[in-house]
Amino acid sequence: MITAETIKKINTSFRDMVAMPNNLLTQYDNQKLDRNHSCLWCRLNIVDGETEQTSLGDIDEREFETVGVLIVQLFAPLNTGEKAIRNMAEKVCKVFMARPVDGIDYDVPYVRKVNKREAIGSRNPSSSMVNDYWQLNVICPFSVEEQG
Repeated sequence: MITAETIKKINTSFRDMVAMPNNLLTQYDNQKLDRNHSCLWCRLNIVDGETEQTSLGDIDEREFETVGVLIVQLFAPLNTGEKAIRNMAEKVCKVFMARPVDGIDYDVPYVRKVNKREAIGSRNPSSSMVNDYWQLNVICPFSVEEQG
């Protein structure tokens, strides 16, 4: 399980290295966001993966490695082209490209275009305004070692 401390580190790193320098409106897990429908914005998702024990010893001294995925869902208003959203995806990839950031080891990120049918909320048009956006996801696999 990804700990609250690790989630805080990921959110802080993203805020300090991507969102603030690029004035990117960002929605973090379980937080409300008042979106300006004419600008690029993103939603951050941190997905738990498996945890493995990596060392033996006393209970409080054992080490564990947890893998997870940071998914940066980027949204641009429809009919505005791909340049801005692609540039932002590139910036996200550069920040997390196969390197450690605040004790979290990121693998190689990749970008996935989300078809309009797959966009969150598209099955029920009244449930979300996400239908009004072009979406790219930046997928950033990571691992973190913690004592437990």
